[in-house]
Amino acid sequence: MDFLNNRFDHLDFKAKDVAQLQNWLAGQGAPADFVVPEGMRDLPSHGCRVLDWDGRKVSLVCYHLANRKEIHLFVIRDTRFADGLPKGSFRFVSSGGWTTASWKQGNKTLLLAGKGDEAAIRKYL
Repeated sequence: MDFLNNRFDHLDFKAKDVAQLQNWLAGQGAPADFVVPEGMRDLPSHGCRVLDWDGRKVSLVCYHLANRKEIHLFVIRDTRFADGLPKGSFRFVSSGGWTTASWKQGNKTLLLAGKGDEAAIRKYL
């Protein structure tokens, strides 16, 4: 989870509406046909960018939380990161103050990352 210590403050496109971000991501050839978890639907998005990971495009959508905190949603067209997870279940991993939740959604893996413990992340799912 060392990659989470990188700064994600450089966003390629900014908008508070996730639908606008998804349209922009689709135009870049990045995964854009994802459903935002119910616990995040009322959160204002901050923006997005496209990352390259091992030759694959990864969508990153950042959200503002209270107290100047953020939470990051990564989407990749590949399910091997969530292999073995039953439909509708999540895998949680914590390290270095960060917690991630990963799950499958169709042919994609979604990963939600934020500071704090599992309970802090679970409320956004």
